Amino acid sequence: MKVYLDYILLENLIVNISIFYQISIFSKTKTKFLKIILMSIFLSIIAVVNSLEILNVLILQILSVNIAIYYIYKPKKNIEYFKYQVYFYGISMIYIGIIISTSLLFNITLNSILIRIILYITSSIVTYIVNKYIYKGILNKIKYFNLTYKIIFEEMNNCTFNVFVDTGNSLKDHISNLDVIVLNENNYSKKVKNIALNYKKNKEIKIDIVTASGRSDLKGYVFKNVVIKKGVIEKVRLKKVIVLFIKEEIKNNEYDGILSYDTYLNKLGD
Repeated sequence: MKVYLDYILLENLIVNISIFYQISIFSKTKTKFLKIILMSIFLSIIAVVNSLEILNVLILQILSVNIAIYYIYKPKKNIEYFKYQVYFYGISMIYIGIIISTSLLFNITLNSILIRIILYITSSIVTYIVNKYIYKGILNKIKYFNLTYKIIFEEMNNCTFNVFVDTGNSLKDHISNLDVIVLNENNYSKKVKNIALNYKKNKEIKIDIVTASGRSDLKGYVFKNVVIKKGVIEKVRLKKVIVLFIKEEIKNNEYDGILSYDTYLNKLGD
């Protein structure tokens, strides 16, 4: 029985160190590795106690995790405390899922402690890679949500386009001092076809821009009374803007257009 408990202690130690270390990485929290080791040992001992069925397993486990999280990361606010708990249980579920699926996929026999340790370490690396891309994907979604707006052309029966702020795009006409919006020509045509409005009837204007490939003269068109909204909240009204039309799809046609970062900084106030 002693050997069995030793195995439980060792296996849980590896798993807990991996989980806490990944929490530190993804939450970008600096902490001493010694704290991670100490709390991993603490939770591993709790796992041994749980295996003996001396106390209520679920309550003891939850309480132990909360103590470990607080000791390692020292959250100052309840929301931070909750965030670390989400990290812990989220990473744990993915980690355990990868361990189980890997053992089943490759028909790994778990009779040997050495094989189990190798499986835990390998699964830890896979978990980190998976979490890295999930985390990156979530951040990108949040980023684009925060930088996503609607532009409404009031003189075109409130025709609406979904746009996002391109932080690498600072287009602005420095002669007229008008903001510049880029729209996909095909999406524009589809939305205004029933309105029977041709943008080429608008005042044409040439603007001089500087790109990585050099200076370019682009042809734009002046539109009046354009509203920019964030959801249902009106952020700004522009009496005049310059619209540039391009044929390339924007973010795989997920968006109709692009707002200049200059407009975002100076007009939207987010």
